[in-house]
Amino acid sequence: MHRSTTTRKLIIIRPLIIPRLLNFIMFFLCSCLSGVQHATRGLRWALIPLLLLPGIICANVEQSTAKIYHFRLLAFGTYIELMVTAVSKNKANQFKKLVHTQFSTMHRQWHSTDNSLLSTLNQGLSKRHWVPLPQSIRTLLIRSKQLSMLSHHRFNPAIGRLVNLWGFNNSLKLRSMPPTKNDINKLIQLKPQMDDLEFKKNLIRSRNAAVQLDFGAIAKGYAIDRVTVMLKQQGFKNFIINAGGDLKAIGRHPSRAWRIAIRNPANKSQVIAGIVINNEEAVFTSGDYERYFIHQGIRFHHILNPLDGQPVHHTRSVTVIHTDATLADAAATALFIAGPKHWPSVAKKMGLKYVMLIDRNEVIHLSQAMKQRIQLFNHKFRIRLVHLKQIRLKLPPLK
Repeated sequence: MHRSTTTRKLIIIRPLIIPRLLNFIMFFLCSCLSGVQHATRGLRWALIPLLLLPGIICANVEQSTAKIYHFRLLAFGTYIELMVTAVSKNKANQFKKLVHTQFSTMHRQWHSTDNSLLSTLNQGLSKRHWVPLPQSIRTLLIRSKQLSMLSHHRFNPAIGRLVNLWGFNNSLKLRSMPPTKNDINKLIQLKPQMDDLEFKKNLIRSRNAAVQLDFGAIAKGYAIDRVTVMLKQQGFKNFIINAGGDLKAIGRHPSRAWRIAIRNPANKSQVIAGIVINNEEAVFTSGDYERYFIHQGIRFHHILNPLDGQPVHHTRSVTVIHTDATLADAAATALFIAGPKHWPSVAKKMGLKYVMLIDRNEVIHLSQAMKQRIQLFNHKFRIRLVHLKQIRLKLPPLK
């Protein structure tokens, strides 16, 4: 189930290096797309707000008197790219400080391998005793349990032990070979799931000692949602928070709507599609190119199927658009695992409207609503359209 943030996405990425030739190519591409641009996500390029990266020059595509402030900081083990406009310089610096403070705090609390609140909680859960539930994790846990059940446990933050076994909880010590099938089966047979957890006031316990929480497939989305609420309360109306390629955009660019691009999972240098953001939306992508190692010519990536404990091979990437970044984050992983055959039923259950899945046979699966919004640039892929009857979810408020 894993996608990386704490593991799925919690990785220390290298500083971005863009060769001059690639800069020229990207400048040409940006001009053609009227301002759609690239960013990085871990070891990949993914979802790209306009003007996000220094070094790729698309600033002159459209002129505007309103200044856009750009910031970059490190949190959740990845680069956080920030853009804010229609504010003073002092206000922009306040924006940066608030995001940095909040993201750093949440990272320390939710990281599964550090001496954090989550690691302490996991130790208590393994004993199957009632233990205190920190308020800072409570809502994240409740949302995770709800979304796990909606996804039929394809999104499953309870499989932290499996993630550790594969070595995807530590980007600095990736394995060079997969674990044995025997070791994998031992964990899978224990069937850790989120509905093993019980809540009682400010206490929590697990009925299954094998449960080990890892929020790698949801933490960045939840963090972005929480910070967005705070920023809006402080009067910020036009900004983007891009956490290693997963982003939420609020308001508008000074001269138009925000635009982003989605890369081709089979080719790092290609943009496969562009999307225009409608006022307040999150765009999250899961891909098999984010974190992986190669053993005997086979790529083993970090998105693990909780049912068999193996990396999923039928899907290359999934992109989800939703106003709720927490939901989009978890859903991108769940649909990736569901794959070409089963993603529509899971998407309906999770209340999704905008979905794009690219499978290993180079077929692009689009919900009809997504087809109306997305601009595809690569016409070699076959297209399969699916109608999704959206279900409106009642989600708990952020705290």
